[in-house]
Amino acid sequence: MSAKLVSICCLAYNHGSFIKHTIEGFLNQKTDFPVEIIIHDDASEDDTQRIINQYYKKYPELIRPIIQVENQWRRGVRPFVSIVYPLTRGKYIALCEGDDYWTDPFKLQKQVEFLENNPEYALTATDIELIDVSGSLLEPNAMLLKQRTFLKPDVDFFDLLNNNLINTLTVCFRKDVIRDEAARAVAPDYWFVLDKWLWLNIAIGHKIRIFKDITAAYRIQPASVSHVDSFFRIREDNIRYDVLGRFIEKQGLKRLGKHQYEAVAKTCCRLLLSHSLQPKKKIVVLKWVISEWSLFMAVFIQLFNIVAQKNE
Repeated sequence: MSAKLVSICCLAYNHGSFIKHTIEGFLNQKTDFPVEIIIHDDASEDDTQRIINQYYKKYPELIRPIIQVENQWRRGVRPFVSIVYPLTRGKYIALCEGDDYWTDPFKLQKQVEFLENNPEYALTATDIELIDVSGSLLEPNAMLLKQRTFLKPDVDFFDLLNNNLINTLTVCFRKDVIRDEAARAVAPDYWFVLDKWLWLNIAIGHKIRIFKDITAAYRIQPASVSHVDSFFRIREDNIRYDVLGRFIEKQGLKRLGKHQYEAVAKTCCRLLLSHSLQPKKKIVVLKWVISEWSLFMAVFIQLFNIVAQKNE
């Protein structure tokens, strides 16, 4: 139970073809501080568990396996917030799923040094490269190219609200900043919690730094449910609804700048026009809009432009 500075958290499921590369990326990290590697396997049906146990036997002082005999996700349990997060002993948490891997051996060292020297920042992230299922390098896709057009050292809540700028496999963040979110996310209806939802909640009250360095490889798997358009739209709309409500609850809509009102207005328009958001949630969004005159006007202008474009 010795103290660790960083808890590396890895969620695996049927990643037998990739998990070795993932674990080796953790073991290759060169740091001057202690780390722990927590790997949660959600009842894989291939040889993922066997490979994890092989590494555990070789590195028992580093690796802490959590091996499930029944799939927790199907039971409505969210493994990171319900199982892994409570077991972390580090001051910082770094994430990487079992089919991705880190390519830069100094990734953690650079991120932790920055966070230790800049206490006003809560999260750091980096750039990535894309690979296919065989590990071959892919050209940057539309998402990655869009990320790079917004490339700047610091991003805030409004930057993240309508743009996916943070790659989960690259993050390193302060454990204590998600304590409230982790407790809230245990609820059964929070099925979208690990990634953008967390970053947006962190950004409500903290600074975020994004490095230009490419430190990790993200594996594109077309069969993944997260790449199905309908699932993605439902997920994104629910995330935006939840985090915008959280922002309004904590900080309100007064004294926002023009750029900030435009970002909020864009989100409200998307939610009001969404085919996947529940009607009762749209009513809540409408209440947000009419509660602040500047936001009402910004939403009205955006909706007018949308209608005008459709009629052209």
